[in-house]
Amino acid sequence: MLEKADQSAPEVTFVECSPMFFGAQYNATKLTWPQVKTAPAPPSRPATGWWVLDHLAGMALGGTTSLEAVTLLGALATSTTSIPLDSLVLNVVNRQSAVVAVGAASVTAIAGRQVLLGIGAGPPDSRWAAELHAVGQPIEASRPRRHDQVDR
Repeated sequence: MLEKADQSAPEVTFVECSPMFFGAQYNATKLTWPQVKTAPAPPSRPATGWWVLDHLAGMALGGTTSLEAVTLLGALATSTTSIPLDSLVLNVVNRQSAVVAVGAASVTAIAGRQVLLGIGAGPPDSRWAAELHAVGQPIEASRPRRHDQVDR
């Protein structure tokens, strides 16, 4: 099970989206797995989710590395049985839909419960696109075409 750690960990963000939705976002571009595993639990109220980020590298978030999102969800699935597991946005520019489906099914099987996946394809001029540009990954400029990538 996840252990409690220093409540002042700077790379753990507790987010209240509304009175009904409260969760924790772990910045895996600055935290190693042992740090994520011992990161603080959400304070005093049950979390509606633990959200992980999908990035190739940590540069867009001020880090130097990144834990792969679906792998991290699988690791978290072995560490908690009650907190819902979510991805913020899996980038379909980097991921083939069949691989996303198998990864999601694997995490669901490991977790023994539903896992929520956000998917999307961001614009080529966003700060998030810098890591894609760095590895030569083309990004569709047309918003409708990017949305078609999400729908596939």
